[in-house]
Amino acid sequence: MFWMMKNPTTDGLASPEDINLMHLFEDRIVHATEPDGVAILTMVLTGRGEREFVFYVRSRNEFLQRLTQMPQEDSRYPITIHATDDPEWAYYDNELHQVQ
Repeated sequence: MFWMMKNPTTDGLASPEDINLMHLFEDRIVHATEPDGVAILTMVLTGRGEREFVFYVRSRNEFLQRLTQMPQEDSRYPITIHATDDPEWAYYDNELHQVQ
């Protein structure tokens, strides 16, 4: 899930306005999906004016249903969702390997 920041700083990081809204969104989506195992947030990557939330989900449909049912702001969240099958957690492993 990619969040496009509305007002990133000149170095591509989040402004106070963006960070507050992203934290609120993250708290809501984690609360809506993690307690009963629908999904787990495994990584949050931030830079270049966007934030990537990486979830591994039990069911895409159930995850999207929870996303649409959670509390919303007046305007839509600035997110795009990309999904791919990754039962071996290859994306996760690759990202962690690059950090080391």
